[in-house]
Amino acid sequence: MTAQDRPLIPHVRTISQSLAWKRKTEKVLILGQIGA
Repeated sequence: MTAQDRPLIPHVRTISQSLAWKRKTEKVLILGQIGA
């Protein structure tokens, strides 16, 4: 692992977290529509 690779890691983690959050939000919205 080089010094150049290190700054990318938190960025990738943030992207994956925001994608996971988006997926959760979509699931909640879909479930809310079914329940409504």
